[in-house]
Amino acid sequence: MTPQFSAGVTSSPIGELDLPYQETSVLATHPRYFENCRAITTQTFEGFDAPSFSMDQRGLRIRLPVRTDPSHNKVVYGILTCGVDQSPHRGQSLVAIPLISTSTAYDRVLDFGHRAPQNREYWKPTWCRPSLVSKEFLKQACVADVLIRRPFSLGDDDLVDRQLPFALALPPIPSQGFDVLGTYPPQPVRTQFISYGDFTVTTKGAPWTAKFNYPDDLRNCGILLGSKTEWIGYAEEGQRMMQIQLSEGHVLVVLDYQAVTAKDLPGPVWYHELSCRAFDMPFNFSWQRLHTLAIAQDFMQYKELCIILSKSGNKESKQYLYRMATDPSVYVEVLLRLSVRVTDVIISVSKQSDGKLIPRELEKDRMFRWLHATRGRRAQVRHTSCPGCS
Repeated sequence: MTPQFSAGVTSSPIGELDLPYQETSVLATHPRYFENCRAITTQTFEGFDAPSFSMDQRGLRIRLPVRTDPSHNKVVYGILTCGVDQSPHRGQSLVAIPLISTSTAYDRVLDFGHRAPQNREYWKPTWCRPSLVSKEFLKQACVADVLIRRPFSLGDDDLVDRQLPFALALPPIPSQGFDVLGTYPPQPVRTQFISYGDFTVTTKGAPWTAKFNYPDDLRNCGILLGSKTEWIGYAEEGQRMMQIQLSEGHVLVVLDYQAVTAKDLPGPVWYHELSCRAFDMPFNFSWQRLHTLAIAQDFMQYKELCIILSKSGNKESKQYLYRMATDPSVYVEVLLRLSVRVTDVIISVSKQSDGKLIPRELEKDRMFRWLHATRGRRAQVRHTSCPGCS
């Protein structure tokens, strides 16, 4: 079973993950991964054979039902023959695991000098945590043989060609007064988001690219790459969703972006625009629900939070202030702060008192839970990294 299995199924916060890219094994390395899996039982699929698997030097080879994300063709969902039957998960009973195509990372990192990534080869970082899906989700799946590559270490430069120019900024110690339950499509936190676009296909001819004028910083450096939109090497527009949990309820933060890169430069130089919306989310986190929402774009079914403030302080920052629907005295602020061509998405929660907004402090019990979990992970690392020690 894959690591982070119980954490994904129980929709626990992802903000406390320490290593956004690294994992110690394709399979679970400790029994604690299953501590919240008491309700998981074997499920049967009509019309599908039972999955089979084997291990080799490249990783885990498994034959199972797989569904490709129609919005992001480099993301697939492997569906396991296990799930839950009782409430509160009724209607969402199957366990599915997001897998990311190996083409999203440098070949030199993945292959260590071996052949380039092949079709149906995937990797599963820690932020691709399992979740429950309905049996309806299975109807558009097909049985496939996939390879889940053995884990590898990724440094800051290894995914540079795939990193989008914005990131969800969270402190290393939870202090923001809310929990991040999940993102769609699956994305890392505390580092730049990842593009799932096909970089051999560009939308640089799209009408919206005309808004991006030739960058002054390139012109001032004497770099001339063509006039109008001829300087654009790649263009992408898309959407990222994040569901956060407050004591007053859940909020869905939607980021819409348009971004272009300058061509013929040693590395990707992004120029982008980012906007934000927020909605009251009356359901627990489910990336199947967000998956459906991303395809249909039917946000009318959810109540959009009342926006109290929307302003641009300067070219480097935008501020959005939303009032919670369940408690008008509670506000969610989303600050988009540009720094060295990367926009940090900073979310904070405040409560109105005597006409002033007071930042919400982290509850002591949440801090204690975080400290307990962190100590447990460190103890596990010390124990497993030295198996010969008594």
